[in-house]
Amino acid sequence: MAGLVANSHQYQKLFYCAIYLGGAPEELMESRSSIDLDLSQYKLLLKRRWLPAVAIFLFTVISAAWSTLFLKPSYEAEGKLLFKIDRTAFLTGLGEEIDQLRPLVDAQNPLSTEVEVIYSHPLLQQIIDQLNLTDNEGLPLQPEALKRKLTVKIVGGTDVVRLSYKGKNSEKGAAVINQLMRLYIENQILSKKSEAAKAREFITNQLPQSEANVRQAEAALRQFKERNQVVSLTEEARSLVAVMADLDSQITTVQAQLEEANAQAAGLRNQVGLNPQQAIAISALSQSTSVQGVLQELQEVERQLAVSKNRYGKNHPIMIRLTKQQRSLRGHLQQQINQILGSQSLAGTQIQITQGLLEVDQLKQKLINDFIESEVKRQSLAEGLSTLAKARIAYEQRVNVLPRLEQTQQQLEQRVQAARLTYETLCSEER
Repeated sequence: MAGLVANSHQYQKLFYCAIYLGGAPEELMESRSSIDLDLSQYKLLLKRRWLPAVAIFLFTVISAAWSTLFLKPSYEAEGKLLFKIDRTAFLTGLGEEIDQLRPLVDAQNPLSTEVEVIYSHPLLQQIIDQLNLTDNEGLPLQPEALKRKLTVKIVGGTDVVRLSYKGKNSEKGAAVINQLMRLYIENQILSKKSEAAKAREFITNQLPQSEANVRQAEAALRQFKERNQVVSLTEEARSLVAVMADLDSQITTVQAQLEEANAQAAGLRNQVGLNPQQAIAISALSQSTSVQGVLQELQEVERQLAVSKNRYGKNHPIMIRLTKQQRSLRGHLQQQINQILGSQSLAGTQIQITQGLLEVDQLKQKLINDFIESEVKRQSLAEGLSTLAKARIAYEQRVNVLPRLEQTQQQLEQRVQAARLTYETLCSEER
């Protein structure tokens, strides 16, 4: 925005000369006789030096008359332009660059560019054409000639540009300054309107793309949350810390229980002299009636063999019959064992079950059952501890990845906010 003022000043050159006659007056006398004496001396002095005094007086008068009658007066017209930035551009956020006088060179005053615009030949040519300015020969004035009569300067420490024009005609000088400032302001207004129209066209063209950017940013944020199962990272982090603390407490408790179960199982194992697979197999076989029936028949045949061995020889028919029955019963017992172990999912575990292992009393059977129970408890605790450890590892991995997820989410949210702000600003500017 520019203010417009034009003033005219007249300058004339005057010559002044002081007359010096020389000599020093004597002191005044109080009496009349002394005063008359002094006047007589002055008269005598004038008679002696009248010619230089008259010459100086005439020169002064003639010089003043010549300066007044023959020298043409010189006039200077002055105007000032005040530059302001339109603050509405800062309120809207768009068009900000249009109204700012920003030079390409950082150290350059932006008003220096405006000074050169005022000095430009097209603008000066418009002044010449509109005011019909001519030179001394009546020909159209050249822009360079008009430029020499102009002075455009920046008023130090202000946003004001001072324009002045020196010439012999005060009205002409004022007209040049006023018209120059008027044309400059009109050109600035037209330039701003053109830039504003381009800005509106740009906004209209950018709206669809800006809306698409908003949708794209929102879709990216939604996909990120769905892919990483994000609802509220802050709440999730707080919850994960509490869950991990609870898991650590459970792990500590289970570890203590497992150590106790290991000690108990080890003691029972030493007592029964069996490994866990053998103990389970013997327990299952001891509860099978078919196995126990065959085992009892086998034990009876073996008893008869022991008695007949002392009475008969090897080749005795009774010995042959009993030996044959023994082999048959042993084969049948092994079949029953394999059948029971297979149904108990113990086949193929390389369990060696001898006839002696099957012959257990009630005390040993109770120890075997206690050993099996302690082993089941131990394995259960071990599996529970493993499950808790895996769960803690999973939660810990989630906790470790939360900062990266939070950073990514913030970036995506900032993109959404920026896209929405740009779209809303464009919509408001279009209206």
